[in-house]
Amino acid sequence: MFWTRTADICDLYLNPPPGAVVLSIDEKTAIAARSRTHPGRPVGPGRPAYQEFEYVRHGTVSIVAALDVQTGQVITERIGRNDSVTFQRFLTMLDTAIDPTK
Repeated sequence: MFWTRTADICDLYLNPPPGAVVLSIDEKTAIAARSRTHPGRPVGPGRPAYQEFEYVRHGTVSIVAALDVQTGQVITERIGRNDSVTFQRFLTMLDTAIDPTK
């Protein structure tokens, strides 16, 4: 049953109905927000690029994102709670942000 459903989704992505907006929506919770401690060194003659492994933690962040399969446009929103109210608010925001005529 998995492969049948997967084939249906792939077919929808590759052959969307005329006038349809096809979105792939997912959430990512507790993403580590961090930055490098030292800047990397660029490539030089006979020397590869170098990037330090040390980083500074800045906490975590959770997001929900929607990918417009045809245009590649990604719309994201930072979320404080992962519940149905937050998801409905995100869907309402998508409804206003995406032009259905394109």
